[in-house]
Amino acid sequence: MKRLLGLAAVAASVLAGLGARSALSSTSVGGIPADCQMKVSRAKIDAKGERSGDPTTFLDVSMVGNWTARAFRRSWDGRIVLSHTFSGFKVTKGAESSDYKVQFLHRNFWWAPDSKRFMIWLPAGIAVLNSDDLGTPGEGAKYKIVYRPPAGHFPFGVAWAPTGTDILLSEHVEEKGVTKTALMRINAEGGGATAIVQHESELVFYMPPDTWFEDGSGPKAKKFPIVFGAKDGLWVVDGDGGGKQKLLEQFPSQGLADVMWDPTGKERFLVLFRLQFAQDDGKKTWKGLYLDNADELRKKKDNEAAIEQISDDVDVHSLFFSPKGKYVGWANSHGVSYRETNAKGGAPVKVELTGGGEVHGFTWADDEKHLAVAAANHLFTYDLAAKSALQVVEVDRAAFIAEPFWRGDEIVYSSFIDILEKRRIDQVREQDEKARKEQEEKEKNGGK
Repeated sequence: MKRLLGLAAVAASVLAGLGARSALSSTSVGGIPADCQMKVSRAKIDAKGERSGDPTTFLDVSMVGNWTARAFRRSWDGRIVLSHTFSGFKVTKGAESSDYKVQFLHRNFWWAPDSKRFMIWLPAGIAVLNSDDLGTPGEGAKYKIVYRPPAGHFPFGVAWAPTGTDILLSEHVEEKGVTKTALMRINAEGGGATAIVQHESELVFYMPPDTWFEDGSGPKAKKFPIVFGAKDGLWVVDGDGGGKQKLLEQFPSQGLADVMWDPTGKERFLVLFRLQFAQDDGKKTWKGLYLDNADELRKKKDNEAAIEQISDDVDVHSLFFSPKGKYVGWANSHGVSYRETNAKGGAPVKVELTGGGEVHGFTWADDEKHLAVAAANHLFTYDLAAKSALQVVEVDRAAFIAEPFWRGDEIVYSSFIDILEKRRIDQVREQDEKARKEQEEKEKNGGK
């Protein structure tokens, strides 16, 4: 998590949301078995990318029916992990874990820039929780409802503003039989919503620069932009609602899979299309991954020179800038690629893994010198300078590792064990062991 946008077209995208990217990436955790054992573990990794000590597991739950799309969300500073349980969630701080009960409307957590508060979506509305004041473990979690949609209002995407003082929310509003779309700002302490954008045509997605705080550096008390797509093109607006400007007259907003601002504060952003989309005027086709320069597009609308196609891969499921913005990395099920952000037209580097398998996510080290890649039932670290990979974790053959998150000297990752596949593998092993013992006994008896 996917870490997508608040797309209006698909209800599930509220979980991930354009305008609600819900993790350090758009990591795909697709293919979770219907009957599985879901685990969340951590591994200590040194400066060379080597593991130190044995991994430890702090969540181990049985999941039947795919009641969650991913296992955990780690705070941006890495101190706290929120993991999904059937009746609510588990909070892990260091070696201590506590369980709390809550009924989700959409199963997801949105960490605030301060890595202390987080947001959840309940049947009653949008709620904010304080990780230091959740109430009595084993009971219902303490929370504060900060927004209840009025009648005729249909929210579809939430995100934290980089300041940490406000929550952004997009919603459709029915007025006298006409559907309008608004982008709202909600005070994180509660107290009502203020419209930032009330657009003339349907707003399809929006995205603030949450990459500004995803490195764990905390809230940013400065002016910030929001990019949004509507049926009438691609736009940018200031976080206070001013400076609204169209960047592209023609843009297939409804086909967008992800958008991500440069973490350095430069006004440029990535856009990802998982299908090929042609503009209505037929002059341009969008396919794969692009880097758009908002500064140049502000100066000259529809400036083709301000748009660079980085990859035409439509199977990308994971997308990250490195923490300081030096690199752009992306992955599909077959592997991970990266290149320097400023190397316009540069060829990407393919991460080579020996004995890998289907990729279910990757993550950058804070120093941008290493990557970690989850491939099949393995977790690898990859040294960018040496262009070499090292396996640091291996789990059961019937499982796969997913959604790694590297912060400091620790990688947190999930794994999903296919219970039916494990039984099949165990049965085969038992049969093989039985046949081996019978063969040994036969040889002892002179082949009789």
